[in-house]
Amino acid sequence: MFDLFKFKSVFSLLVVLLFSALAGLADFRTNFGISPLLVSSLGFEQVFAITKEDRIERIMEIFYLKSEIKSPYDSIELKSDSATISAWREIPPNPNPDFIECLGYQWLLSGRGTKIGDGAAKVFIEFPELNSLELRLVDLDFVSESKDGHGKLNKQAKPRTYLKLRVQRSEIEKYRIDNDKFKKQLRQDVSSCIQIGRRLKIEKEIQL
Repeated sequence: MFDLFKFKSVFSLLVVLLFSALAGLADFRTNFGISPLLVSSLGFEQVFAITKEDRIERIMEIFYLKSEIKSPYDSIELKSDSATISAWREIPPNPNPDFIECLGYQWLLSGRGTKIGDGAAKVFIEFPELNSLELRLVDLDFVSESKDGHGKLNKQAKPRTYLKLRVQRSEIEKYRIDNDKFKKQLRQDVSSCIQIGRRLKIEKEIQL
């Protein structure tokens, strides 16, 4: 037997759900200026233009996330089969070359911190077209230059790369790398860290 009361209740519920969904779509369109149906058909990354550089940055998490403290010298450059990450980091007073080398290995191979970011292995998995990944650490040299030719000086900051590390996909793929264990090994002590980097035949240039 047809129950009119139940029919009305179900119908009312469906109407409420429909209007809630439409309100949600309107909010989405208002906030993002685009239809969620377009997002579903084209894909989130295509619609919002998430670049490969953005994806690498999210994997590595080397840069500061807040734009107000992010350095203008932080960048990612892609070529056909390689990626170069440049990151600003001040050289500490009386720098220890081994410590600087180890820090570079940590960031390149496992991200910025013990719980922040992944390393080169994850980048190579996500980007099969890449065969090498390079990390450059940059500091600023302040140079005084004549402003008017009459002794008035103007200080200018010039970026200088003091560390370059390049790792090859072929070396990373020789080892099954567990990122959590790898992070701990790289941060156990400077000597162990450097041994890992050199075992992976990472190309190195350091100028302090």
